[in-house]
Amino acid sequence: MKVIIIDDEPKARRLLRVILEENCPAVSHIEEAADLLAGVERIKAERPALVFLDIRMPEHSGLEIVDFIDREQFDFELIFTTAHHDYALQAFELSAVSYLLKPVRPRQVREAVEKARRIIDKGQIHQKLEQLRQALSATSFGKLALPVAEGIHFVAFDEVILLKANGMYTQVCTR
Repeated sequence: MKVIIIDDEPKARRLLRVILEENCPAVSHIEEAADLLAGVERIKAERPALVFLDIRMPEHSGLEIVDFIDREQFDFELIFTTAHHDYALQAFELSAVSYLLKPVRPRQVREAVEKARRIIDKGQIHQKLEQLRQALSATSFGKLALPVAEGIHFVAFDEVILLKANGMYTQVCTR
């Protein structure tokens, strides 16, 4: 599987590359880019199956990727990697496979790559692109972002059946 890492931080790119090389045998080829526009050019040239994308970068946010990729070229899965949890909802509305908080950990990367591989194997990329287009035109979000130890877990509103106060916390019960 071809992978492109788009991140303005060289150390973050290097760490992610090492984690991928050591923990993800499905990854056969890794390219890197230091900003969104260079990353878009790498995507067009390499046609990766998976893109790891930072959100906060100089000049362009990773969330702007849909402004630079034509529909025919958006045939890859996205995994956002960022130090900022406050963009998680937008990332998932862009149909991201996963949202990894920095510093990334091998287990999280391995699980995200495996999830992406399953989606790719099922041929759902074009369906996800259509979901992405619809999400960008939607005025409201249909998911609840729940902080968990590994990052953020998203639950559709219609899956929530009970919210229960538990001291400083809220217990969320789903179907």
